[in-house]
Amino acid sequence: MLPMNTEHRVEGKIIGVNEINLSVITIWLKRTRDDKFQLITLKQKNKNA
Repeated sequence: MLPMNTEHRVEGKIIGVNEINLSVITIWLKRTRDDKFQLITLKQKNKNA
């Protein structure tokens, strides 16, 4: 049986060059074959959440 990759959800803020903050959620995959992280998606966090 092959080892499973793991997913990580990270929430934070990105600050643009115009100094506007954007709350975001990123999903990362940690690959078991080489122990590296790969960005899967980045999306704006829902303001109502």
